[in-house]
Amino acid sequence: MDPGLMRQARIAGGLTYREVAEAARLDPSAIAHYEVGRAHPSEAARRRWRNALADLLTYRSRQIAAVLDRL
Repeated sequence: MDPGLMRQARIAGGLTYREVAEAARLDPSAIAHYEVGRAHPSEAARRRWRNALADLLTYRSRQIAAVLDRL
């Protein structure tokens, strides 16, 4: 897993550290440290982080699609 790509995905999705951290049950500062390579997540934390980001991005995409469908 490339933390830089996770950061890019988070930013592209308009998500904050706090949103991802809350969904992944991690501290927001941990997400910040992981994304810049100052800390390395355990396998369990990495899995929760990745899954939370994927779930949040999917939800956000569905919200956007629903709005576009009404245009």
